[in-house]
Amino acid sequence: MPPANYKRHRFPPQIIAHTVWLYFRFPLSLRLVEEMLLERGIVVSYETVRRWAMKFGADYARRLKRKPPSRHDVWHLDEVVITINGEKRWLWRAVDQDGYVLDEIVQARRNTNAAKRLLTRLLRKQGVAPKRMITDKLGSYGAAKRTVMPNVEHRSHKGLNNRAENSHVPLRKRERVMQGFRSWSGLQRFASIFSAVRNHILQALQQSLKKAFGGFAVTAFLNQNIEHSSILVHRAPQIMKLAVDADEDLVQMPFVSRSGSPPTQPVRETFAELLAPATDGLRTCLVAPE
Repeated sequence: MPPANYKRHRFPPQIIAHTVWLYFRFPLSLRLVEEMLLERGIVVSYETVRRWAMKFGADYARRLKRKPPSRHDVWHLDEVVITINGEKRWLWRAVDQDGYVLDEIVQARRNTNAAKRLLTRLLRKQGVAPKRMITDKLGSYGAAKRTVMPNVEHRSHKGLNNRAENSHVPLRKRERVMQGFRSWSGLQRFASIFSAVRNHILQALQQSLKKAFGGFAVTAFLNQNIEHSSILVHRAPQIMKLAVDADEDLVQMPFVSRSGSPPTQPVRETFAELLAPATDGLRTCLVAPE
């Protein structure tokens, strides 16, 4: 598919890309994005924001760098019901061990054929089978696994599948902000772009945090939105808390060292520096080539 064409648009690609990024990355309605742009002296209507999101969103999602697949990945699969105009369908989703959304598809059924379709799409997209597959106790997963990839280990337990279940939370929040989706094709289109943008931010932010804090696994960011003001990052007794000070635009994270003793000086980083690898890479991808 050819890249998006910016001809006959009175705004430059940088403004269009920033507008689309705001809409898909944060829980903002079309009118809130319109107001944020107006505060910066950019006058566009909410309908223009919607048209930009539909026209350029899919192209931006394709150009974002994706996480390379591995044979050591663990796939977590789950499905959630979505209602549009009184009709119920199922959003099937697969995430890996790091919370990275691998694929999601809207289907009318919750049976073996639907599970087979998800696994077939995953294998075609990833190229390699996973080390393990984790699901809830829905029997359709086991039947589909025996047909599509019989040699993969399968663990079926509701308590083990929290990674996939928690991955539905960001989309549910957006659904409330948007007051529901209008069509099934619109849901599929929005979910794919929304997850691609979130994956990019999530992957870069995890790498920055792990590098900054001596290899500690920052598990809270695997399932939570990075814009939360306070996040429990690691369980007791080694507890790390991330607090974003909106007035000073600082991040303060006291943490426990590997030896168990507290550090001599607290760690202080600007929020912009912490997110720089993610936001810079994202905006580089979003700006159209010359």
